[in-house]
Amino acid sequence: MSAQKAISRRRFLKISTQAGAGLVLGVYLSGCQSSAPASPEIRENSFSPNVYLKISPDDVVTIIVPRMEMGQGVRTALSALVAEELDANWDSLRIETAPGDPKYGNQETGGSTSIDTFWMPLREAGALAKNMLITAAAQTWGVDPAACIADAGQVVNQNDNRRLSYGELAAAAAQLPVPEADSIPLKSPSDFKLIGQSLKRVDDPQFVDGSAIFASDIKLPDMRYAAIVRPPVFGATLKSFDAAKAKSIAGVLDVVEIDNAVAVVAKNTWAALQGQKALQVSWDEGQYAALDSETIRQEILAQLPKRVTVGNQPAQLQEDGGLDVLYEIPNFAHVPMESMNSIAHFKDNACQVWAPTQAPQLARTAVYTSVNQGRLATLTNRFNGWSQGAVTINAPLMGGGFGRRLNVDYAVEAAQVSKAINAPVQVIWTREDDIQHDFYFPMGCYRLRAPLKAQAKIEGKRYKGPDIIPHGAWRSVQNFSRAYVEESFIDELAHALGQDPYELRMQRYEDPRLKNVLKLAAEKGDWGSPLPAGWGRGIAAY
Repeated sequence: MSAQKAISRRRFLKISTQAGAGLVLGVYLSGCQSSAPASPEIRENSFSPNVYLKISPDDVVTIIVPRMEMGQGVRTALSALVAEELDANWDSLRIETAPGDPKYGNQETGGSTSIDTFWMPLREAGALAKNMLITAAAQTWGVDPAACIADAGQVVNQNDNRRLSYGELAAAAAQLPVPEADSIPLKSPSDFKLIGQSLKRVDDPQFVDGSAIFASDIKLPDMRYAAIVRPPVFGATLKSFDAAKAKSIAGVLDVVEIDNAVAVVAKNTWAALQGQKALQVSWDEGQYAALDSETIRQEILAQLPKRVTVGNQPAQLQEDGGLDVLYEIPNFAHVPMESMNSIAHFKDNACQVWAPTQAPQLARTAVYTSVNQGRLATLTNRFNGWSQGAVTINAPLMGGGFGRRLNVDYAVEAAQVSKAINAPVQVIWTREDDIQHDFYFPMGCYRLRAPLKAQAKIEGKRYKGPDIIPHGAWRSVQNFSRAYVEESFIDELAHALGQDPYELRMQRYEDPRLKNVLKLAAEKGDWGSPLPAGWGRGIAAY
């Protein structure tokens, strides 16, 4: 278990009882949010700092979601875990996204782990809050808590149907002793009202009316815009640059060096991009100056045994009658709809960053490290006495992530430029920047072999290229490539054996759930029925 995950239930669900008149669970620092902020009067009468759940006297129930939203619906799914056990009114919730901070546990949003990670903690947070609200109501009415139930944001006295809203009870509940989380029963799945239902996504109205906040929508006072010239080839290092032509572009304000790159800073995006094109930069391109995709491919193929045929060849039969197939996969860029971008503002010995990132805690550490220890630290004065706590990573909505935003280079760039110019700045990436400076799924060859038997064990080996190319998680990481080559190989095996691909899979698969899924897909796809001329049909399960 990582240090980020090693949080006790009691600490995770600790309730703040500091000044104020609201009920708060967890720890939260204000970040990006989708709804209007509460009035000063309400904030004054609510606990601060907030946490995963906050209930204020005006009956606003706020859920702070610890994972990042990039279109997968995590703000809806995680909010439902809290709201289910809280018996909150789903239609009146206020949802906020937590900033990057270890206090929230593991915030890395990838690998389809959000529900698995927060299934129990967030349900327990909701159940604990409901228990305390019911206790507060029972004490107010002078009845046994067993006589009270929670319903859609209210506690109901079953004896006489009196009701108190969660907002009316928040102050009283906050004064109660905190019970142990293990002592609070959770709902039985048969009692779920939200979990398992098809809920409307909490962000859909914003997407429809255009009010959803992405990083490129954020405008800070006196904000500048920057386009960056990065190394043209892998492994290149910056030698020098001539800013004269770039600075002659109308609207360009400055040209500054950051870690192995040069930023053109301007009044607007157009001027920044024109300055980027005009900037003259000299690079030491190093030993990989001539490296291209075909060179990498040939290096990979050279690792194969000499007897393996390369190219668009039919599946080969081995000397022993087995099957030997080679599959090639190129470098894949992520290409999310929203290209990389980030905003940063160094001010008063602190740094605020607005970054569409899947890894806000990593971004926080990387920003601190790069500015404090990187090349920029030798070009500008370091901050005296500042720490990671002075870096705040706010996480706006993302226009897709797919693993690319688990890397935080674009957030670091924005922080470095802001530090260099002493002003807020938005670093913009063109689509060309996005593709050329990605963290790719690596090119590789997969060689699979198996005897010609229905239940044959498939042996496989992956051959990959040089490590100089930056690699990163790509969508389902290794699974998409493995699924492609393994399922393609089973089709090749079925063809060689003269068997139906569906029937062969049903023979090979052992997991009953997987077999049921495959069977259902075959039935829905009318597997085995005749097709029109020129049509094809395939089936696979992984």
